[in-house]
Amino acid sequence: MTSRALHTTDYSSCGTPADHTGLGIPVFLKRIDIPDATISDTERSCPSPELLERETDDLLNRLNIGNLHGRNILVKPNLVKPGDPLSVTSPEMILALCKILRDYGAQITVADSPAFGTARIVLKKLGILEMLDGMGIDLKPHSRPVPVRLPCGITAGVSEYALETDLIINLPRLKAHCQMVLTCAMKNLFGTVSGFRKAWYHTKYGHDMELFCDMIIDLNEILPKTVTVLDAVVAMHVTGPAGGDPFPMGLLAGCADAIAIDRAACEIIGIGPEMVPLLRQAQKRHGPSASTDLTNLIFPLLKPSDFPEARNFILPEELKPLTFSPLRLIHGRLRSLLKKIFQ
Repeated sequence: MTSRALHTTDYSSCGTPADHTGLGIPVFLKRIDIPDATISDTERSCPSPELLERETDDLLNRLNIGNLHGRNILVKPNLVKPGDPLSVTSPEMILALCKILRDYGAQITVADSPAFGTARIVLKKLGILEMLDGMGIDLKPHSRPVPVRLPCGITAGVSEYALETDLIINLPRLKAHCQMVLTCAMKNLFGTVSGFRKAWYHTKYGHDMELFCDMIIDLNEILPKTVTVLDAVVAMHVTGPAGGDPFPMGLLAGCADAIAIDRAACEIIGIGPEMVPLLRQAQKRHGPSASTDLTNLIFPLLKPSDFPEARNFILPEELKPLTFSPLRLIHGRLRSLLKKIFQ
């Protein structure tokens, strides 16, 4: 096993997610070139594992997350469903991050609450379950719900694993979303809600977009320290969170503020934050000092304008209702249970 040592870069003068009085919140953007030979298979096209590890390692160092040795780290990928590799965080990114954390001596858990099946089923379909097991990674569903009363008034069943970890590394894939326009860092942390409760909250609270967004924003704010590594090497556009088309963007990004990286993603693809319900509500809640304001962000590496091709990213033409019908909820629950029984 290779050992690593984190170096730190002092960005204290740039401000932090909790302190917007400095020069700004740093959002680190990197370009990851996709080999031409793999463009025809963009669902799984990916640069070399060595390149991904090197660039992801550099992002972690820039995020100033401190000494990881012996710390409990929760890796939160997007594992929405099995059998649709473009709808989930790329397996290459999951492996790269886990290898880095292992080499730093961290105690690693990979967990999510898929819409269908379990995290293990999704990882098995991606072909990396045995590799993660062989690395000693703890793979879990977001079970053991803890009732948490959120400021918006909703009591959410949040996974005990998410609440009790030392650090969450949020690992979403950038995707269009047929209900929320765009899904990035903030929406991915909704997956820390345990099991079928995610779908139930869609049914129970989806009639009120502002309340639903407040719930997700509140969840982001009550979780332990969280940093985001955004997988947009190949994004998903046209529709989502599943069934969309591949969009080779060549972007890897990192930030310690989920709102800020969502705002940066909007700037990269050329839309205003008011088009995305989560960012619109965050801006309404936090006002001009919020990280939804581009003037509060800084880009120490590449700038959003360095990705001009991203302006061709296509968003859904029509949005679907947030609410799920009771029959759909029951059908989805049965499918999930059957997948668990026959995995």
